[in-house]
Amino acid sequence: MNRESSSDAGAIRKQVLAALAANRPPGFHFPGHLLQLASPRIGAEELEEAMPDGPHCHDADGAVSVVALGVLLDTALASAPVRTEVRNADGSRALQAVSHHAA
Repeated sequence: MNRESSSDAGAIRKQVLAALAANRPPGFHFPGHLLQLASPRIGAEELEEAMPDGPHCHDADGAVSVVALGVLLDTALASAPVRTEVRNADGSRALQAVSHHAA
């Protein structure tokens, strides 16, 4: 197991304080602010969710934290439309499920 360097600890502390400050007004949740989640592209059928790399996104071994990845996926799935309305060839309307892919 790798120990955090003091610069990583300082960077994480700075990110936590920034996330706490950003979380004060109503809106996005604390984990979203902490991980700096962003949705650079939101469309009718597609959504792109991004999480910048940083020490606050890693576990003790230096790999991407499963918890951080879970928050990213949860936020993306909550933001994406679950179904969309389509027109059939005969002009009738139907609901179509939207599939979600994590890359």
